[in-house]
Amino acid sequence: MPRFKYTYFKSPWACLSSCAALILLVLTMFQAFFTAYPYFRPPKLMDPQTQQNAAENSHDPIPTSVVVDIHSLTSEDTDLKLLRETAGSESCCIVRIPHSLARINPIAYEPKIVSIGPYHHGKEHLKMAQQHKRRFLKFLVAKMQEKGTNPQELINAVSTLEGDIRGSYSEDLGLESEELVEMMVLDGCFILTLFLVVSGKVVCTNLDDPIFRMPWILPSIRADLLLLENQVPHVLLQALFETSNLVTSSCLNELAFEFLDYSLQKPETFWAKHYSLEAKHLLDLIRKTFVPVTSKKLHFRGIKFKPRMNTDSILDIRFRNDSSNHITSYVAFMACLINEESDAAFLSERRILENYFGTEEEVSRFYKSIGKDVALDLERSYLAKVFEGVNEYSSKGFHVHCAEFVHTHFDSPWTFASSFAALLLLMFAALQVFFAAYSYFKPPKDK
Repeated sequence: MPRFKYTYFKSPWACLSSCAALILLVLTMFQAFFTAYPYFRPPKLMDPQTQQNAAENSHDPIPTSVVVDIHSLTSEDTDLKLLRETAGSESCCIVRIPHSLARINPIAYEPKIVSIGPYHHGKEHLKMAQQHKRRFLKFLVAKMQEKGTNPQELINAVSTLEGDIRGSYSEDLGLESEELVEMMVLDGCFILTLFLVVSGKVVCTNLDDPIFRMPWILPSIRADLLLLENQVPHVLLQALFETSNLVTSSCLNELAFEFLDYSLQKPETFWAKHYSLEAKHLLDLIRKTFVPVTSKKLHFRGIKFKPRMNTDSILDIRFRNDSSNHITSYVAFMACLINEESDAAFLSERRILENYFGTEEEVSRFYKSIGKDVALDLERSYLAKVFEGVNEYSSKGFHVHCAEFVHTHFDSPWTFASSFAALLLLMFAALQVFFAAYSYFKPPKDK
């Protein structure tokens, strides 16, 4: 099969000629068939009356007119919108995972222990953590009262943000104002209490608290807080943080980084550079620490962005927002690199990839599944030059053939030994032929 492909499809011209020959062969077969068919099966002749009846019956019946009120089709649908009309706005930042991705591994996008926000609220396997949210709120309220802060201000702060909160989600939530405010206060204060206790800014006197004592719970919560469908707006957390008035020496981002660093393992100097980041939710905050926001960096260095009016030049650059496809580009690139178990092993051996899965097969399966059905605009990718350069370098040239030769014959000690032995055998055979021919044409002189 490889030799067949190489012979007939190694170039566009060979492929074109092969396809043309195949089409010509198919057409010739059809022509031969239809030429021979009437000879063996001649058509039946119909009398004139039968032909007339068949012609009359061949007409399609004229459909009766259907009355549909056009205004009924344009009336508003009363069902909850699964994708609101304003879901495309910049304020909408918490969306459902597309079905094309979720169907590959549905449990990868669902929280394991705690629901945050409305999308997974009320699920049976998340009720355990849900029961602790009121206890955490009670703890936070007690600390606020010790400081002389009215805890009712938490409700007031969230109520004023109801419109912003609803606008952050891509679908209609189907919740009354009271239900939404209650959910946001419980979820937001649960996150805030976690941040305060783990960072040591607030002391938890209950040393046997299962949330902090049982070793598997906090790592699971950290993972759940970084799921796209398991988010609350960052502006909500900021409002609760400022209203609680429990910490004034640190910002919310600092507490979030300290809590999540147990999983991400970055030096303090790394996080300190991102204390002033503005984010839409916790996942967006972490994303921005790894993806450079170029426009803001330039703005902080004094570069101003202004619109250029009345121009058709291709150099007229317009900036819309600071979103990027860096993560998607990275996933697509790694999925291209790792297609088999041997690819993962190769990158692990060269310390390019750290394998936390256990086996190379699991690494390969992970990247093949996460990279499946990824929609990537390569022209807008920050790795566009890398894709282009790798494809160009590896598609042609003498160095490609040299690399393939070296990989085939000298990739391991065994292939090297066999290739070296074959080379020696070839050299000895050549020498034997040479001396045999030399002795024939120039026999040694008798002394």
